[in-house]
Amino acid sequence: MQHLLLTLRQLAEKLDVDSAMAIRAMLAMGFASYRDFQQYLYELAVSQKATLDTMRAAETAGSTLAAHIRATIVQTIRNLQGLD
Repeated sequence: MQHLLLTLRQLAEKLDVDSAMAIRAMLAMGFASYRDFQQYLYELAVSQKATLDTMRAAETAGSTLAAHIRATIVQTIRNLQGLD
């Protein structure tokens, strides 16, 4: 998640590319701006982390595979609805 706080220039340095190249790549992927790209990455990170947390919680609770999958899907849907 710490990469989400980087400026475009800092991200380009980490990727060892020119800043202009990084922004062209983001524009080619359909993002209107670097800020839109950051927002997308943030939402993706939140949904994946929540899914992973749900899976770990189900694992420690000793539930069945079906219950584990159901809980993960329910939590993912809640996370996606919360992004609106």
